[in-house]
Amino acid sequence: MTTITINTASTTSPQNSFALQTQGYTQGQTVDDWASRAWLRPGIVGSAVSTPIYAGLGIAANVNGLNVNGSNATTIVPATTTQINGFTVYDQNINAIQTPGNTAAFVSAGGNVSFYKFGTNATIPLPVASGAVSAIETGNINMQLYWDTVALNITNTSSVNTIALPVTTIQGINSNSKVIQNSSGVLSYIIGTLVALTI
Repeated sequence: MTTITINTASTTSPQNSFALQTQGYTQGQTVDDWASRAWLRPGIVGSAVSTPIYAGLGIAANVNGLNVNGSNATTIVPATTTQINGFTVYDQNINAIQTPGNTAAFVSAGGNVSFYKFGTNATIPLPVASGAVSAIETGNINMQLYWDTVALNITNTSSVNTIALPVTTIQGINSNSKVIQNSSGVLSYIIGTLVALTI
């Protein structure tokens, strides 16, 4: 008789799986819009990237190299204080994986990731700094915004960790949303947090 050893991964239901709340957005899950969908781009996470790449992150998109053919001939690395070209999204990101301990899917070095470049008019929910809420919720829809490369959120104030975003339109802000928290490489959804809809 053969004995089969099964080493299963412990799985749990994500927080609020059966919640009745219908308000809010999910970080990096683009609001449906057929006009901007055509501008969704694939890229390859750079080989030197050591952090998990997930939806709703500012990224720098670079040319992949000589004679690299195909639509995914772009190397994706996290945005820096000197370069940002767009944001990653979960849309059609079939190569994102979910491992035990992580409730949010991610892509590691060498994997494919979906992203929108600036100027595509894609509406992307992004985490927002709590200190920027009052200014954003009552401010001009075209206010100057920044991406914080350390806190990984948008803010309305410049610092040594931020890079200015191109002309960005805020469509709204919601405190009932889901954002992804990266705690030493463990990705988890935080429910009931702030997200801004940006174009």
